[in-house]
Amino acid sequence: MMLVRYCIAVGIAALTLMWLGQSAAAACQSASRFELFDRAHYVVVGTITTPLAKRNYRRRGQVTLAVQQVLKGKPPSTLKVRADVGLCAAELSPGATALLFLNGLGEVVGEMEGYLELDLAEHVRHEGSTNWIALLTQWRDASDDLAKLDLLIELLADESTGLPRQASDYLTNAPRLLNLIDAPRRKQIVNAIVDDKWMPNYTILVLTRLRAPELVGLLNARHWNYVDDIRDLLAADVFAAETDRRVLARAMVLPTASSATRAAALDRCEMLRGESLYPYVGYLYRNSFFASEVDWAKLAKACAHDAATQPSAGPPGRGG
Repeated sequence: MMLVRYCIAVGIAALTLMWLGQSAAAACQSASRFELFDRAHYVVVGTITTPLAKRNYRRRGQVTLAVQQVLKGKPPSTLKVRADVGLCAAELSPGATALLFLNGLGEVVGEMEGYLELDLAEHVRHEGSTNWIALLTQWRDASDDLAKLDLLIELLADESTGLPRQASDYLTNAPRLLNLIDAPRRKQIVNAIVDDKWMPNYTILVLTRLRAPELVGLLNARHWNYVDDIRDLLAADVFAAETDRRVLARAMVLPTASSATRAAALDRCEMLRGESLYPYVGYLYRNSFFASEVDWAKLAKACAHDAATQPSAGPPGRGG
């Protein structure tokens, strides 16, 4: 059942965004589990012990989770988990043992991506034999940002699983880690792409954010998702030497600025700040339906402000 719902959700999200022109906020969330771990209040392994007696596909309810292992936080031994509704909601199957990412209210972070049935979801998400409990424990125990960065770079070369997508998605949206990448680490990333046979969609975005010298050659070597958007971004990028975030903020709201110029300005601002203000693909990809979700005025204000006082400029549905 979960496999069928997952495939339907992916298909409908693609149709919605590509053909029907609905809001990007209507699509199911997609986030790296490393990001979900960072966002979650609790990350636990547990068994759902109560049926959904008071919940159907039109009404919310709660289930009881018997916690067996804790990866993050200090939850009680029994948790009440909110069972949401909708195509993208976590299944929360009675009797299932699962890895869950939860906020402080007992809500699943990341919709279905925040609920991983341990006997099913690996092949549902095409991640081979990934041991997410061990991997997230390694992520939690990484001593500093350099250790986290090296773990992600190592995963970029793991062709047997879907981990390159997970690692590159996190890294693309983590300027604080991108700023730590030196020439040897960049070479590792380039080698991971060259050796990869399944044409990753996101690792090329890591090199785009780095403005890697190998980037042009790679863009010409094969077809990549977002290749036209990347080329336009590079052509419009006049901000490589800019260090004044107020200048970048003005460029983001200039009426005559192209979408590629605004994207290049926000890209540079995020790198200067060392933090993401908006998912990278959300402002790189110039599909008109995505563009309608980007509040450039709010992002410009966030760009110019100090991190401690910035207004929220996150995209719809990405919180939790």
